Amino acid sequence: MGWGSLLVLLAVCATYYTTSLARVRRRSRDDIQRELVKTGLLSEHESAEWMNQFLHRFWLIYEPVLSATIISSVDQILSNNTPPFLDSIRLTTFTLGTKAPRIDKVRTFPETADDIVMMDWGLSFTPNDVSDLTPRQAATKVNPKIVLSIRLGKGFATASMPIL
Repeated sequence: MGWGSLLVLLAVCATYYTTSLARVRRRSRDDIQRELVKTGLLSEHESAEWMNQFLHRFWLIYEPVLSATIISSVDQILSNNTPPFLDSIRLTTFTLGTKAPRIDKVRTFPETADDIVMMDWGLSFTPNDVSDLTPRQAATKVNPKIVLSIRLGKGFATASMPIL
């Protein structure tokens, strides 16, 4: 047991000390970062730009299906609840346009029970705004449109009126 074995033992101890110190620092930094994110969630809103990109692409596919569903359900309700002085009320056209809704901000509340997720969403839907559209998108843009067809009168004396 000379100086060489003492140096080897000190080198092993120094290596163990540096790796364990680095591990402790990394774990404490992760814990502190996690706690800072939790406290930041209580006061700050997150952006959801990735979700807006998804909504922009998905809206062109989903909006016709949504409009057809709304037309069928609202048309049935209108036909069942037609006033006596009208022959019929029909929802003939319904579209929300080609501009998708936007998610402006999302806030998550982390201080809830494990089986509860509580969030605060900020949504906006301005279908006539063309400031953020490319020229190609502006050329193919469809504005929202709702048309009700009302037939006045009964029997042979009826007149149809579209209401936008």
